[in-house]
Amino acid sequence: MLVGICTIKLSLPENHSLKGKRQILSSLINRTRNKFQVAIAEVDQQDIWQLATLGISAVSNEGRRLESLFSQIIQYFQENSGEYYLLDHKHEILTGF
Repeated sequence: MLVGICTIKLSLPENHSLKGKRQILSSLINRTRNKFQVAIAEVDQQDIWQLATLGISAVSNEGRRLESLFSQIIQYFQENSGEYYLLDHKHEILTGF
């Protein structure tokens, strides 16, 4: 079993409140969860209006599958930006479970 972990950092430059940030992230998180069947949550910078860090995880028995999944998710974030900008992303695959 392999566990993949992806961290995505976003900028929300037009956002001016935590309520606005929650609305944007809630929609993005739900769409991502439904489209890719992954676990996803805001994991850092919860009190900063214009920045967000999302953590995504998935389990598979193939590393290539996880690599492909995370590539698709990053592409999805890049193609669907509007209220946010993708600042950075990284992922890793953990083995030995």
